[in-house]
Amino acid sequence: MFCPSCKTKNEESAQFCKNCGMRLLPQGPLTTNTKALDTWLLFFIILLFVLSLVEFIVLRFLLDFLSFFTITGFFSFLQSSILILIAISIKNNKLKIIGVIATIIFIIIMRVNYLFMIDFLM
Repeated sequence: MFCPSCKTKNEESAQFCKNCGMRLLPQGPLTTNTKALDTWLLFFIILLFVLSLVEFIVLRFLLDFLSFFTITGFFSFLQSSILILIAISIKNNKLKIIGVIATIIFIIIMRVNYLFMIDFLM
């Protein structure tokens, strides 16, 4: 390991430079707080499940036709937002891009199905 200040070669396990005394930082890959990212990812997945369950319960006991579309649209918006947050929470950049693209495709399909459902029922 080389000192960033004086460029002196030091032992890999050294915490301070033997020449100038500057604190040496490990030169491994920079890591982010993965535990926090994993916690957020788990939170968004659980939130999506809970919202889907609440939507099912609300729609099961809903009798008003107009409220059906309002509630369905509201829950679809919330679920779409959470899907985007899940995709953004993925740590691997390639998987993050794939997740965002898949989420956008899913949201488009969900919107098209919603529009067909409105046309069919009206």
